[in-house]
Amino acid sequence: MRWRHGTDPPWWWKPWITPLAWMRGWWERPRPVKMIEVSARRGRRLFDRHCRELLGIPGEEFLRRLDAGELDMDDPAVFQLRMIEPFGR
Repeated sequence: MRWRHGTDPPWWWKPWITPLAWMRGWWERPRPVKMIEVSARRGRRLFDRHCRELLGIPGEEFLRRLDAGELDMDDPAVFQLRMIEPFGR
């Protein structure tokens, strides 16, 4: 926030600067990333579930249509499923 003529904020504002800066630092702190190993069977189930949620078709049907070129590649749902496609193969 800029104050008039480049001066400091008024005296009543200064006590609030430190707590808000602390909160911002806490909120933007680095967090550990959880990584799990997914078995082939669990990966296929995950892929199939996402295909059914996003497009309403099973995973095998999505892969068949993808290989045949029947899907619209500009569709965000198809793009999302393309990222997890290796789980279905």
